[in-house]
Amino acid sequence: MKIRWLIFSTLVLETFAVYVPVPQELPEPPQVAEIFNPLVLVTPEGDSYRFIEFGQHTGITPLYAVTRMVTANQSVTRALGWSADGLSLGFFRQQAAWRYTLTAHRFDAQWKSAADGDVMLPPAEIDKLTPLVIAELNQRAESKGERLKQLLAHGLTVESVLCWQNALVLLAWLALVVTFLTLIGKAMRRFGKAR
Repeated sequence: MKIRWLIFSTLVLETFAVYVPVPQELPEPPQVAEIFNPLVLVTPEGDSYRFIEFGQHTGITPLYAVTRMVTANQSVTRALGWSADGLSLGFFRQQAAWRYTLTAHRFDAQWKSAADGDVMLPPAEIDKLTPLVIAELNQRAESKGERLKQLLAHGLTVESVLCWQNALVLLAWLALVVTFLTLIGKAMRRFGKAR
């Protein structure tokens, strides 16, 4: 009776492990949002830009908030069996890549419509603004600007196998091994008694 229960529970667990839902997408690492905290506010000044502290921006127009535009590419793979990489045991592997560009949108209360000017700075102005933002962030906190420069140049890539689904797959494999060893042990005891 105990063996039947062990086999049944192992089969149920194996079924859950096969049909477990795909893990959710990986979240963007929080250190990226920290780069723009507090807000980076700018206003055009001649052929350049002046940085404005948050809280001291009332009445300044046009005012732009500098932030990031994110392009995310995520995938989840799962393989079972032999491949060029070796033996795969059905574990999920998550990969995420984030690519960044700077953007700046109107932040002043006076902006109501396109008649008040563009809602976003054009790409040529963003190119001019980028080194200024990097320098400003380096002044605000050590290496913040350098981190932004690296993100803009290389983006972020994260790989992970940590998810509850893989814990279930691991548990299923362990249950299969325990069941197999129990059946072998029982067969050996019967074979030993038959002699």
